[in-house]
Amino acid sequence: VMNCFADSNLKALYLGGDVADTYWCHGHGAKHPNVHAGFEVEKQAVCKYLDEIDQSFSDIPKHFIEGNHETRFERWIVNNAPQLFGVTQMKSILEFERRKNWHYYDFNPRQLVRIQDTNLYAKHAPPGLSAAQIMNKSSCNLIFGHIHRYISDQKITGDRRLLRIFSPGWLGDIRYDQVFGYVQGHHNWQNGAAKIWIDDETKVWWIEHIQVINGLCVSNGKIYRA
Repeated sequence: VMNCFADSNLKALYLGGDVADTYWCHGHGAKHPNVHAGFEVEKQAVCKYLDEIDQSFSDIPKHFIEGNHETRFERWIVNNAPQLFGVTQMKSILEFERRKNWHYYDFNPRQLVRIQDTNLYAKHAPPGLSAAQIMNKSSCNLIFGHIHRYISDQKITGDRRLLRIFSPGWLGDIRYDQVFGYVQGHHNWQNGAAKIWIDDETKVWWIEHIQVINGLCVSNGKIYRA
């Protein structure tokens, strides 16, 4: 997927959250006994991934839209060591203070990030889980993550505006069933990313879905190995 985007002459890059999982402190039930990777191991893996992005896309604006999985760390601190809350944050743990051309958006109910200067916005968690719920509750064009599934829908409003919602899926490793097994329906998650094409003059935009199947994806008629 990285090569796919590197070939596209990007003007900006957006990460939709849940890049870190912080599996060790999730509150969704028992953790798999064979998953022993600690917090430092995961931190190093995520920082290595961000370093690769920094090297491949050093000169363009990059946007990190924090997800609920990143904020598991802060929630764990609040619940188990409230005296330490605020001592450190995921933004610092992932070393964003040394990274150039990044914008970091905290996870919260009001999180909303404008895509370039279009009328499309991004956030991590949409207002619902199904296409119908999200479409009915969204009051803007929205691209989002969180649900790990491909979703695309649109409607015409009463004042004849076209509203669109989109989720490209997720870029996790589907081989780690032992990690994600606590989530009902995780076998129906889909791997994917998205390219957003914008007309410079009119600011009309289109979304190209980059679907990853068996480690391969296609864009502009070319096959890439994920």
